[in-house]
Amino acid sequence: MNTTQTPQLHKHIVSGSALIADFMGWEKYEDGTTYKFPNLYPIHNIDDKENTGWVSEQISNAEFHTRWDWLMPVLEKLCRKEIGDGIEYVKYATPRTFGMLNEETGQIMVRLDGFQLFQADTLIETTFLAIVDCLQWLSQADH
Repeated sequence: MNTTQTPQLHKHIVSGSALIADFMGWEKYEDGTTYKFPNLYPIHNIDDKENTGWVSEQISNAEFHTRWDWLMPVLEKLCRKEIGDGIEYVKYATPRTFGMLNEETGQIMVRLDGFQLFQADTLIETTFLAIVDCLQWLSQADH
């Protein structure tokens, strides 16, 4: 993946959104593409038809890559993540982030801790890419 460009493939966004949904503890239905999650986004007008406080949504409709009200809870959970060896745990220092402007391209750059540096045209796109990269590493480290 070229990290200096905005992701063009919808598939990448969906797979990144699915990774985020799993990290957030959303319940995945048998079809593998629909998730049940707390209705935390009332301003998004996700319809909780049964007034249960939970909604179901196709992961392809998730808006982590375009809406801060979707992405910030993920970043906040990453900030509070603890890592350890099963005996000792320490608070994970994410995000010791930096974001700055690439003077040559005009793109925004974001890095979470020592992970890869990402660049995109908007801060939310860059942050989404950095979060997905971090979660990919964490999911591989858990196995």
